[in-house]
Amino acid sequence: MISIYRKRKHGPDSTWKFTTFQRVNFRKSDILSGLTEENVIGSGGSGKVYRVVVNDSNNFVAVKRIWNNRKLEQKLEKEFHAEVKKLGLIRHSNIVKLLCYSSWGCPGALLHARYLSQNKISGPIPEKLGNLACLTVLDLSENQLSGQIPLQLGLLKLTLLNLSSNHLTGRIPTQFENDAYASSFLNNPALCANKPSLNINSCNNSDHHKSSKFPSKYLPLIISLGAAALKSLVVAMISIYRKRKHGPDSTRKFTTFQRVNFRKSDILSGLTEENVIGSGGSGKVYRVVVNDSNNFVAVKRIWNNRKLEQKLEKEFHAEVKKLGSIRHSNIVKLLCCMSNENSKLLVYEYSKNHSLDQWLHRNNGASSTSSSVQHIVLDWPKRLQIAVRAAQGLYYMHHSCSPPIVHRDVKSSNILLDSDFNAKVADFGLAKMFKQGELATMSVVDSSFGYTAPEYAHTTRVNEKIDVYSFGVILLELTTGKEASYRDEHTSLAEWAWRYIKDDIPIVDALDEEIKEPSYLDEMSSVFNLGINCTNTEPSKRPSMKEVVQILHKCNQPLVCGDWREDCCKFVRCFSPPQEFKAQ
Repeated sequence: MISIYRKRKHGPDSTWKFTTFQRVNFRKSDILSGLTEENVIGSGGSGKVYRVVVNDSNNFVAVKRIWNNRKLEQKLEKEFHAEVKKLGLIRHSNIVKLLCYSSWGCPGALLHARYLSQNKISGPIPEKLGNLACLTVLDLSENQLSGQIPLQLGLLKLTLLNLSSNHLTGRIPTQFENDAYASSFLNNPALCANKPSLNINSCNNSDHHKSSKFPSKYLPLIISLGAAALKSLVVAMISIYRKRKHGPDSTRKFTTFQRVNFRKSDILSGLTEENVIGSGGSGKVYRVVVNDSNNFVAVKRIWNNRKLEQKLEKEFHAEVKKLGSIRHSNIVKLLCCMSNENSKLLVYEYSKNHSLDQWLHRNNGASSTSSSVQHIVLDWPKRLQIAVRAAQGLYYMHHSCSPPIVHRDVKSSNILLDSDFNAKVADFGLAKMFKQGELATMSVVDSSFGYTAPEYAHTTRVNEKIDVYSFGVILLELTTGKEASYRDEHTSLAEWAWRYIKDDIPIVDALDEEIKEPSYLDEMSSVFNLGINCTNTEPSKRPSMKEVVQILHKCNQPLVCGDWREDCCKFVRCFSPPQEFKAQ
């Protein structure tokens, strides 16, 4: 780790690996000094080609510099060197000779400065730390560091930064003003930021103006202290690293369940307020661009106000691993999980058309939501298709997983729609984690008012029938266009719909006027009836998700023999309403 720094200190070319395949009469410095723009003779997708004079003569070599915007993993780096070595052994008069190969990178591993906390290190943070491109972990917490945080640190691709409990002053670099660094700057009273969620003071113009004068006034002192502090850091890194060589890894644990084409740093850098597309009792959801393209992922940052006990931490990871193993076209894919003791990030595939509730109720508060959601009304065929596919996702969880997975938080905002309006169930399993780890308060239940089965709200008893109840509410939303908490927070849509059964009011009067066409009335009425049966107050009288899927498939079939609607209605009517709701 320290050898990397020392090599950099004594010159840039000292870190270059130099492998020859022929006898050469030039030095590394000859090659490096010739990599100037005036020597470029070609450029393409893989890199630039230079004509370089060597050995202080008129002898030239062609140097190809390959673009390397991201560091190769250690395994791939070894494969690359092996392949180049094989090419260097080729000898043929009609094949261009590969004379040598030079490379620069992070030998062996990325640099982790993780053992520098609680070492009474004083003075400012050296700006030259920003030159350590291989540095990914920097923990300088609980020291006596002072002065401003160098802007150069913002250029690093850090997966963990901890500068808490020091005497730092001024504004933090803007690159760190996102939720990934919410615990990085605690207990520094003189630090400030524009982002309230970082849990430090808010900056104002006067403070910023005052702090901007500080460096120029004390510049000579800062330079001398910086040099001394840098020397102290190097010595500390050598001694402490040797002592605690086998200490615990403080980086985020990165567990993938699918093949992913992004890095941890891509996710962390995207956790900014402008990327928030949703927020609730369990946490915030961000839309994050990955892989330097227009590809997006959805990142759920779970609130973690208290640290989990070791046993619960293991249960959390076991539960996430189980959820990550699920493969179904109507269930949102969990791509990976990133976690440390301060926060947990679940990375999902991104659904372009957002959630069902935004289309049904125009609840598109997120700025990134497509404007089309505000104006286009989902017609009945599309709504029926969404009902069928969402039901298939829940059916898989209840009847194809062993043991069965109970969602516990089925609602229209957890039914996501891809670019083809294919419905996918999201956020399954999270409610169970919150209960075990006490990561959330009753706000999780409050946010689901209107969807919660009576027995779950009163006794917290859990089985598949609580999901059936919630899905029945979604069916009522699809057929009536009304929200689950109809009229006010004390009257649910299910209670309102059941009055049509109790008072023997024609069901047609309850259907959504915007899409109620004569050709759709039978289908809509059948699905409304199914929603009524799913929301029966007696769990034993609710259908299973297998039966729900069978009914919806019948309703979704084209008219062939003329008796399918009768079969569908018979199936629906076989679940009779409770006695208290029957017409008098």
